[in-house]
Amino acid sequence: MISFVNYFRFVGFLLAMASISACDNTAQLTHSASSPDGSVSVDMMLVDGGKPAYTVSKDGKTLVDTSILGFSFQGQEYLGENMTMTSGATLVVSDPWTMPWGEQREVENTYTQLTVGFSETGESGRAFDVVFRIYDDGI
Repeated sequence: MISFVNYFRFVGFLLAMASISACDNTAQLTHSASSPDGSVSVDMMLVDGGKPAYTVSKDGKTLVDTSILGFSFQGQEYLGENMTMTSGATLVVSDPWTMPWGEQREVENTYTQLTVGFSETGESGRAFDVVFRIYDDGI
C-alpha cells in the first residue's frame, strides 16, 4: 500500500517530468546574440502567429523596435507569414586584414554572427536564413 506522502511525491514527479517534456518539445521563439563587447544586441523572434521580426539595442536601450521581415515577389505569395524557426546559431569571428593603403593599415574585423533559419508552414515550405553581423559599434 502506498502512503499518502509517497503518493504526492509520485504525482509531483510526474508533473515535473511532464513540464520538462513539454519544454523540450516547444520550438524556441527567440534567438539572441550580442557584439563581442556586449554593448549591441539583436533579438530575432516570431510575432503575430508566425511573422519573423527583430529588435536591436545598444547598452540596454532599444534602437530598432520590433521590425517585421518578409519578402514580396512578383507572381508569388508574400513570404513572411505562417513561418517557423528552423535553426539558430551564433559564431564569433575575428578576422584581421591589411588595407593596401591609408592611415590605418591593420583593420580588426571582429563581430558576432547570428544566423536564424525560417520556413513556411504548409505546402510551399519556402525557407530563408537571416544573417546579422553584430559589431561593437553597430550591425
